[in-house]
Amino acid sequence: MIRIAAIPFGLLVVIFAFLLAQLLFPGDLFMISTVTAFVAFQPQISYEAAMRNNDITAIAAFSVMLYLLTRCLRFGVSWRLAALIGANLGIGLLFKSTMLVSIPMIVVAIVLGAGLNRWREWIAKGSFAAI
Repeated sequence: MIRIAAIPFGLLVVIFAFLLAQLLFPGDLFMISTVTAFVAFQPQISYEAAMRNNDITAIAAFSVMLYLLTRCLRFGVSWRLAALIGANLGIGLLFKSTMLVSIPMIVVAIVLGAGLNRWREWIAKGSFAAI
């Protein structure tokens, strides 16, 4: 029964791979479908989604984090996006402590998303995400 609970997290990884490919390659249907199929049929994702542990939850949280950070770099950091990044980090840390490796990526994405010259904005939004 616990294995059934892990399957939606595997689906979440595939969905966010699709969304990330759509964000990185807008309009390129070949790349979007290739990336999604590659992630969907990768044996490690299927293996992790069928096990009874929390590894797939951490993979799903990190997939969401990659999408949010790419969105931050592409469109700039907003207050809503900073809140989503912070909430995703908090939830990911509840799943597994390996989400700590995303903290330096968050810092870089918020600084670059806000702009290097606008240090007040990235300090405020970075603090908001941390809270």
